[in-house]
Amino acid sequence: MKFPQRGLVSLWSLLVLLSHPGAVCRAVDTQPGAEDESAFVISPSDPASVQRALRAAIKAGRSELVIPPGVYLLPPAPTGGGPDAWHLFIERARNLKIDATGATLVFTDRGRSSMTFQQCENVTFQGATIVRQTDPSTQGRIEAISRENKTVDVRIAKGYPADIDNKTFFPNIWLNVFDPATRQWKTDVRSPQPKNLVKLEPDLYRIIIEPLDKVGAPVNVGDLVAMRGQSFSDVRIFECSKMKLIDVTVQNGSGFCFQESGGDGGSYYERCRVTYGPRPAGATEDPLLAATADGFHSADARKGPTLVNCSFEGLNDDAIAIHGTYAMVLEAAKNKIIAQRMATTRNKLIANVGDTLRFYDKQIVFADKATVTGVTGLPDYKPTFEPDKNYLCFKSKTRVGYVELTLDREVPAQPSWLIANENQGGSGFVVRDCTVRNSTSRGVYASSSQGLIEGCTIERTGRAAVEFNTETGIWSQSDYANDVVVRNNTFCNVSTNRKTGDLRHPGALAIFAFDGKKYIPSPGGHRNIIIENNKFESNDGVNILVCSAQGVTIRNNQFIAPMKNAKDFGPDKGVDPTALIWVNESSKVDILGNVVSNPGAYLKKLVGASATGRGTDFNNGVRVDTVRPK
Repeated sequence: MKFPQRGLVSLWSLLVLLSHPGAVCRAVDTQPGAEDESAFVISPSDPASVQRALRAAIKAGRSELVIPPGVYLLPPAPTGGGPDAWHLFIERARNLKIDATGATLVFTDRGRSSMTFQQCENVTFQGATIVRQTDPSTQGRIEAISRENKTVDVRIAKGYPADIDNKTFFPNIWLNVFDPATRQWKTDVRSPQPKNLVKLEPDLYRIIIEPLDKVGAPVNVGDLVAMRGQSFSDVRIFECSKMKLIDVTVQNGSGFCFQESGGDGGSYYERCRVTYGPRPAGATEDPLLAATADGFHSADARKGPTLVNCSFEGLNDDAIAIHGTYAMVLEAAKNKIIAQRMATTRNKLIANVGDTLRFYDKQIVFADKATVTGVTGLPDYKPTFEPDKNYLCFKSKTRVGYVELTLDREVPAQPSWLIANENQGGSGFVVRDCTVRNSTSRGVYASSSQGLIEGCTIERTGRAAVEFNTETGIWSQSDYANDVVVRNNTFCNVSTNRKTGDLRHPGALAIFAFDGKKYIPSPGGHRNIIIENNKFESNDGVNILVCSAQGVTIRNNQFIAPMKNAKDFGPDKGVDPTALIWVNESSKVDILGNVVSNPGAYLKKLVGASATGRGTDFNNGVRVDTVRPK
């Protein structure tokens, strides 16, 4: 999407400028400050005034700042570039309300992120629409497929970025394929790395791709495609606490649309949206994607977020993701552990004194827990242990750190054991009354504890509507889910993906852990998950997958019109795709009071289980209340 340059604003924006040529944004304090009031004048005709006023308000300790309605073509900050460079920077603000109702913040530098809050507390940001001047993704149509199914020719649609050979903005070529009639996502097709493109015309590319017989859905000439670009955050919240984002909309997001990382957390998001933007200038087609990656992403928060009445659509990754980050044991002696942390871990010492750590053995099964009594950084440490290929994320030594952890008791840890800090993984999260539609990945991905997912509607996702999974190989996202409730939600036509892979598993709702070859053996690490009073509508294949868990209750759920269409997805993982509920490597799985109505012909088992799937009422916990159609 390309917005007009300065001065060439829309008629609506011009009217705004005339009615708001400048605004003096005064604090609501009874004692006015002595600072220069001109520092608080914000006008769309002077977009840089937004940053100046923010800095002045923070310095003066003001409690409120108003960004008047209008379109602001925001310049980049005069430092660097890339995902960790910004347009707007809000640092160490306290007890500040930023009211941007009616303001559209347009971020003009294609090569950097949008706005960040860092080390802020009790800051409210509300009412803004956030958009990037140039679309971070592109799209087009398949004009030809080679006879050997090894290449596709893609014509970029008018108005959308045609420089997909520029690695700065398109580091990977992932073709998301859409049905041209319904504009619904079908599958994704990836180019081998390093990517191989031939530019045939300014807007036409021949792309070498993975074999089309591996992508799980038919790909045809005439299909629409969309390609995600480089991920740059839209709103990033670093090491903050008690933030409030209300009525903030991201259009055509550039990556992690709402992202929080580290800090005390406990932030609140209400009526925040990620949605499609308008057509770019010169375009004749609406956008296929609303964001190039996650809608909301929370990592390493000491208290989990609360999302209420938020909505996410058109995402090329997860809608909502909440997790911590694993560390790895390198050495262990009695009550002392030397561990490697990931580069992305916000707490560079892995834990604070008093934190509780969970330890997982070489099979990634829960082994023990202990409390931290001492923490020491080891800047000169030289590791001798090298993790195996199942832990690719720990093989890189770029920006990692080494820490000695002293525990309150001895833990029988060994090199390659994983460590999860249960105090900084988003525990206590709430996702309530939210809507997710048309995401190519998961609706809610939660690797956290003491959470609630309630009253949500999740439709048309490529992967599970809700997934509890511990990712230990590529991303190292901790932890297993413990003490989580999923209730009163509707999951409709989800888990449509048919492409196999380590991260692709059956289930409209999925609980599992996978080591790249098999599900983690019982008892795994998921504990005490309740799935109750939900509606599963029109979902093919397995509706609920339970693996690597202990203490799962599935009760009083409705399964409406399941398995109307054939879906042979799951046998590569040892899962029976004809079972409504599949249980494997799990114990204490209680199934009761569930009802199936209007089932399809492809439902063969109500509850299926492997030899390692154990629980109660597998035979009676699900009943059919209608006669199956012939």
